[in-house]
Amino acid sequence: MSRLKSRSLASLLKNKGFSHIQAEITRRKLYTQQLRAILPASMAAHCQVVNLQQDSLSIAVDNAAWLAKLRFLLPQIKQIYRQEHHLQLKHIKLLVSRPTDTAVKQASPQLKRQLSANSVRFIHDYAESLEPSDLRLALLRLSSRKKR
Repeated sequence: MSRLKSRSLASLLKNKGFSHIQAEITRRKLYTQQLRAILPASMAAHCQVVNLQQDSLSIAVDNAAWLAKLRFLLPQIKQIYRQEHHLQLKHIKLLVSRPTDTAVKQASPQLKRQLSANSVRFIHDYAESLEPSDLRLALLRLSSRKKR
């Protein structure tokens, strides 16, 4: 059985077959920088260009609140793209991007949940009243956790 040789993503991107992907990533980063340069500083970090083709621009924002604020700037964005980049944008599509796992974890760190003494006693007493079963064992394990 032959084993495939693993290669890093960087080496794959340098490969001729993937060069168009790298070029597209670079292009979108440039468009995002251009967009952020014309946005208010408070809004810039929350917006990025996800596509620009002929007369259509797609912008992703972090949440619906930024989308609503950005919507008011669309006429100015079209005008600036027309004047500075010589693009006649007919459509600007706004999207709310899905948060990444990292962003979600940073926004809402895991809370260590603790049971109150009354809850521990109740769970333990209830578990003791059950016939031997997986549920009984799980409840006993839960009630045996110590407060930290």
